[in-house]
Amino acid sequence: MSMLLMKTPYIFAIVAGVCLVGLVILLASILIAQNSIKEKKKEDRNKYLKTKGVFLLKKNLFDNNEKEIYEFLQQTFEPNYHIIPKINLSAFLKPEKLDVDIDLIKNVSFGVFNKNYKIALVIDFSNDEKANRKLHDICESAGIPVLTTSASIFANKETFVGTIKSYLED
Repeated sequence: MSMLLMKTPYIFAIVAGVCLVGLVILLASILIAQNSIKEKKKEDRNKYLKTKGVFLLKKNLFDNNEKEIYEFLQQTFEPNYHIIPKINLSAFLKPEKLDVDIDLIKNVSFGVFNKNYKIALVIDFSNDEKANRKLHDICESAGIPVLTTSASIFANKETFVGTIKSYLED
């Protein structure tokens, strides 16, 4: 009986070791299975994306109102400024910390750049107050002025130009 008690710690150690090895094998199997599922999904997605008709060519870059505003901005402000439509914030901003880069996915209506292509003003036609506040916060942190308004401001071209010039003269 005393001999059995003396061997008990060794038996427990062996059982624990076997359990640990089994657990490692189980975890490795799960990881391998997850990886193969991800690869299969990626292959399926790639096949789907190659299917004809998944993506269709847009008829125009702009709707009629956007095109009219773009052409007006070009005529009014070029050659002193370059007007870039539908530009992504990440084209001229980079995050200081990696955890904020998701906010840079947003496109804005127009970027107004100086002759050296340095951003001078962001113009965005949006009525979403939350998105506008976020846009202002992002651009303000980089020292970029932002004009968020509705496209209806364009109806009075003098006011529109005056508002933009007030941002560019600062």
